[in-house]
Amino acid sequence: HYRDFSRHFDVSHAPVELKTMRKGFNDINSTFKVISREKETQYLYLQKILELVETGILSY
Repeated sequence: HYRDFSRHFDVSHAPVELKTMRKGFNDINSTFKVISREKETQYLYLQKILELVETGILSY
């Protein structure tokens, strides 16, 4: 899996016909970074809950 969303495409020095596409790529990368961060936060939260709970939890 390729999950490097740190790439930023320079819009200011891009040819006119590529500015919209580069801005779109930057927007997509930003959205993926936010989603990835939220998923990681949720995973860590659930892991902490499982550490703190001493009884079994059944999930479906």
